[in-house]
Amino acid sequence: MILFNVTRKRQKSLIHWAKHHEIDFPSEPEDLEKVTHLSLRFRGVQQIPREIKFLINLEEIDASYNYVTDIPWEFGALKKLKRIDFSHNRLQDIPGVICKNTHLVSLNLEGNLIRKVPAIIANLVNLETLNLAFNEIIELPSEFKYLVSLKELDLAGNQLSSLPATFSKLPSLQVLKIWRNLFDQLPKELEKIPTLTVIENEVDTERISRLFIEAVRMDDVIAARKYLALGADVNYRWEGYDNQQFTTALFEAKSVEMVKFLLENGADVNVSRVIKKSESFIFWESEKQETETFLTKKHSPEITKYLKSINLLED
Repeated sequence: MILFNVTRKRQKSLIHWAKHHEIDFPSEPEDLEKVTHLSLRFRGVQQIPREIKFLINLEEIDASYNYVTDIPWEFGALKKLKRIDFSHNRLQDIPGVICKNTHLVSLNLEGNLIRKVPAIIANLVNLETLNLAFNEIIELPSEFKYLVSLKELDLAGNQLSSLPATFSKLPSLQVLKIWRNLFDQLPKELEKIPTLTVIENEVDTERISRLFIEAVRMDDVIAARKYLALGADVNYRWEGYDNQQFTTALFEAKSVEMVKFLLENGADVNVSRVIKKSESFIFWESEKQETETFLTKKHSPEITKYLKSINLLED
């Protein structure tokens, strides 16, 4: 009875955590086993709770765009996980607890702070898609060859200058993205992979610019600097973003530090976009639309004060 009470208390703790972060989640402990897909995307999560282990039937987790620095060992209890997305977090290593999941089919760790890929990644023998783009990876282990099911690999935006000789042993690789690394030329190992049909070596500036805007939305100046250095357009217009006509990085800025950074790098304060009024306040057809710029949109008191201090807004 004591063990049952402790377990139920921990399950309720997990439910409370999910509610705190406004995550779509069951409200009763007995329903936790029904969860097969979990989205934590853009929820401000800093830590994955140990109680995650109670989601024993979880098959897919999307924890992208958060502030996670580590993943607890209890994550290893999720034996049915097939797809994991911890892209755009603060991971400095590829967690060993992930690499022990031999059933994993898809792993996305794009946009973290990873410098080294551990040899234990060889355990992921069923992995078909691996995204390690926009990290700080300087080398791959020779054990990479054991990813025998790997079909798509994204290494764009890292610090690779060579590939291990064993890379040519990958038996299933079909698509490889390697642009924005430090290669002098295409690695010769790629010529020896008969299944490889697509090699993307041309820079995708649109992808970088969109990641740049998402970094601004996260108020992550470090990531924003990285994407700008990789070639992001500071004034890129993302059409249809979040039900808007379009957005730019400056429209998504939420802190004085970010606004200052963007302005210093040439962000245009006069870009104008159409905004729609609420239908309940529309009396005439001509009132359905109006426009706004960064300077006319509503800001926090801190940003307003800063804009006045640099004479972009009048007192």
